[in-house]
Amino acid sequence: MFSDLFPAPLVPIYFVYGLAFFTLGLAVTLESGRTAIIGLPFARAMVPLGMFGLLHGLHEWLEMFIRDAELHGLTSAPLGIEAVRVILLALSFGALLAFGIKMLQPPEWPVRLAFYAAGGVLLFWASALLVLGETVRAGDAMRLTLESWLLMGDTLSRYMLAIPGALLSGYGLWQQARCVGPERRRFATDLRIAAAAFVLYGAIGQFFVSQTYLFPSNIINAALFERLTGAPIQLFRALMAGVFALTMIHALHMLELERQQELAAAQRRARDELAKREALRREMLVHTVAAQEEERRRIARELHDEIGQTLTALSLGVGGLANVAGDAARLSERIEDLRRLAADGVAQLHHLVTDLRPSQLDHLGLAAALRSLVEEYQARFGLVVDFKIDGHRRRLPPEVELAVFRIAQEALTNVVRHAGVTAAEVRLDFAPDGVELCICDHGVGFLLDATSGRNHHWGLLGMTERATQLGGSVTIDTAPGRGTRVIARLPEKDESGVRGERREDQNPPG
Repeated sequence: MFSDLFPAPLVPIYFVYGLAFFTLGLAVTLESGRTAIIGLPFARAMVPLGMFGLLHGLHEWLEMFIRDAELHGLTSAPLGIEAVRVILLALSFGALLAFGIKMLQPPEWPVRLAFYAAGGVLLFWASALLVLGETVRAGDAMRLTLESWLLMGDTLSRYMLAIPGALLSGYGLWQQARCVGPERRRFATDLRIAAAAFVLYGAIGQFFVSQTYLFPSNIINAALFERLTGAPIQLFRALMAGVFALTMIHALHMLELERQQELAAAQRRARDELAKREALRREMLVHTVAAQEEERRRIARELHDEIGQTLTALSLGVGGLANVAGDAARLSERIEDLRRLAADGVAQLHHLVTDLRPSQLDHLGLAAALRSLVEEYQARFGLVVDFKIDGHRRRLPPEVELAVFRIAQEALTNVVRHAGVTAAEVRLDFAPDGVELCICDHGVGFLLDATSGRNHHWGLLGMTERATQLGGSVTIDTAPGRGTRVIARLPEKDESGVRGERREDQNPPG
């Protein structure tokens, strides 16, 4: 017999048993927050598993001290300590039951529902214990002591909580192993071993209990197990606990390595994206400088060719008035020509100033400025624009209004130049927390991937950059033959954390 070889075997067994579960609970608790990102039900159920490990480890150590005291002459432990032990045992198995329920419930359900279900079973256990105590005490053939009543509580907790919890947990871990992909084969193996250990721990380790008045513990109990195997049931429980703890800790270690690998890969992707974005910014800076110089040449050309010629004609016309001073009809005709030249010059100057900075944006707001822009494109290019405004109209921060206006200007310019259509849709939506602009056409479209080549769509990149600087975003939905939809969303308040100084527009459309 085992007891013949080891006179006092239970104390070290209880220590190892408790150490296995307490170490498991500590490891699971420390890893529960960091492995939640892997998206597995096992990771989402780690909180109750950690609670079970910590509570059950403490229970086994408490029972170790009780049994050690008995070996040193104490006939029985104080009933208060024994009651604490039974309550701790029931709570630990309640956490195990919550783990098993969480493993099998739908992933979107919160973990508190598993705790609610386990709490209901705990209440039922307490009620059943009270009813059994009254029933046995009322019988004439038996005399129920408080010590035997607590022993029945120990047995009931194993029957009602431990066995269902262990079986559900084992089944849940086995199902989880089946869902794991081939790249996590070693992790799946650990889960299967842990599942088998849990099933054996519940079906055998918690079925052979201390002998009480309850059936079947009065027949199938720890004494029967020791007679059949020659070893105490605590040794079997400790072995299963050790197997389960080692495999689960190994699985946690693998998950931690996987998490570190994913983090390193994410950091590499972020660095690559940052380097790519920085290179793109440099190219955009070169393009912006070139666009600024081209815009300066355009302004100089318009001033020289149009406004300069108009002013020259006005000057010559004013000088020629003296030659027709005596002819009233010719004088009136000359004055009318000069008025027309002056009106044309004012119109040209107004158009030039509007391209540089729309005055409606400063005085009338975004909605009026966009309406004026739409009317201008309709008049200049024959583009039929369906313009709609939704939401409560209000003034936005100047930099937001300017960004939205320039994005609309760039998008409409692209429609005129590249879409191959004569109609477009513009929708401005004043949302509670910002503004959304949508420009849509049913033109030729293009391959969006082309923006990653050398011939960048600089206008699209400029729109995205404007929105990003203000904490917003630009979404471009397009494909060849399917048209183009540009959606810009900008918050009313800057969410980027870096606003910088307010700048006048230096990037004209095109």
